[in-house]
Amino acid sequence: MLACDRTKREELRITAWENLQKAKAEAAVRKLEMKLEKKRSSSMDKIMNKLRSAQKKAQDMRSSVLTNQDNQVARTHHKAVSFRKTCQMSSLSGCFTCHAF
Repeated sequence: MLACDRTKREELRITAWENLQKAKAEAAVRKLEMKLEKKRSSSMDKIMNKLRSAQKKAQDMRSSVLTNQDNQVARTHHKAVSFRKTCQMSSLSGCFTCHAF
């Protein structure tokens, strides 16, 4: 009986040690999962920030192109108006008989 009690106590001690090791391992896995999730989240944030930055830069580029087009149209219009005025003035200042027809 004494040997049987000793065996039971030893078995309980081994089981307790095994349960402790399992708990430590599970805690380590949870800690690693949290660390990985945090790193994944951080990486996703960096990628999304790069994407937002690229989208903003693309929008700025589009705005610049539109502004340049608007400026070009305005310059062309201004040149056309100036050209018309210059041509009208020069035609009036020339020989009347040359422009009569």
